[in-house]
Amino acid sequence: ASASLRYEGSSKFGRLNKWGYFPALSLGWRIMEEDFFPKASWINDLKLRADYGETGNQDFGSYLSLDTYQGYGYFAFNGASYQVWGPSQNTNYDLRWEKAQNLNFGVDFDLFQRKISGSINYYVRTNKDLLGSYNVPVPPFVLTTTFANVGTMKNSGLEVQLNAKILTQKDFSYSVSFAGASNSNKFVSFSNDIYK
Repeated sequence: ASASLRYEGSSKFGRLNKWGYFPALSLGWRIMEEDFFPKASWINDLKLRADYGETGNQDFGSYLSLDTYQGYGYFAFNGASYQVWGPSQNTNYDLRWEKAQNLNFGVDFDLFQRKISGSINYYVRTNKDLLGSYNVPVPPFVLTTTFANVGTMKNSGLEVQLNAKILTQKDFSYSVSFAGASNSNKFVSFSNDIYK
């Protein structure tokens, strides 16, 4: 068993959301070594695995949670020209970490005097509070797009790895390996009451 807790910060996020907690936990159980497990000469090793972890994403531009301004040309007043300034983006003080939650289950095995070995893994990855630019109405917003946390995406799949030792001699060996995977992506949600 192992566990960790990361506490990460980034100045890119809103003033109340700059820090994020990201836990991880993994467990492994060599079940064939337990007394209750039936003894079988053809099973050389059998291990069950499970792990869960969270990661954060801050892969976007800087200053998107702050008030920034840009020039809007010049204005003539009393014979002089003055630079006109205005907002360069819609400010999002609630900008926060995009989180990926990963859940995995697996089994590792060695069979028939270790002539066949491999692993089977099933995983589910859920990305929440997806970061992106969204169209918004003017008013109440100042500009037509806002960078915000919206949406959830789910990814799941099964992975299989098999290895077989076909022939093993002093000067020659021959083995075969197989790897296969299935994957499913689904957008659970891609908008909310404010951002479409």
